[in-house]
Amino acid sequence: MPDATDKPILLCYDGSEDAFRAIEFAGSLFSGRKAIVLSVWEHYTLLSGIQRVDDELVQEATEALAADGCERARDAGFEATPLAVKAEHGVAEAIIDTADEQDALLVILGTRGNTGIRSLLLGSVSHAVAHHAHRPIVIVPSEPLAEARTQAVSREK
Repeated sequence: MPDATDKPILLCYDGSEDAFRAIEFAGSLFSGRKAIVLSVWEHYTLLSGIQRVDDELVQEATEALAADGCERARDAGFEATPLAVKAEHGVAEAIIDTADEQDALLVILGTRGNTGIRSLLLGSVSHAVAHHAHRPIVIVPSEPLAEARTQAVSREK
């Protein structure tokens, strides 16, 4: 039975600066660890007369995205491998399922910091993962959100 040090860390990567920031933060805590860099793709159907995007193209682009995230993770100190998966029932569920399948020690993802009505309308992958995953989650806030929280704490003092 492997101990916790053998379990990989699942790094979620969508190509955003927030996801890259999360990888850098994770590297400062877990440098030298095994990691899986996960990028998720979804099937797109016909939208108001616009021809749907070919699944193979989306999958290839997502694989390239995971490879890019993997390079960034290696630069942050991880022993990383890329993984691209198709979301069958939403991105959050794909992340949770992959974490379970890979027996990840923990899941690390960034957040853009949508709050209030925007979060309600758009949903939040990080929020869904945090509430439904069966393992530890580290959510790294976007830089503007982190700064706003720091200022709010300073005002409270």
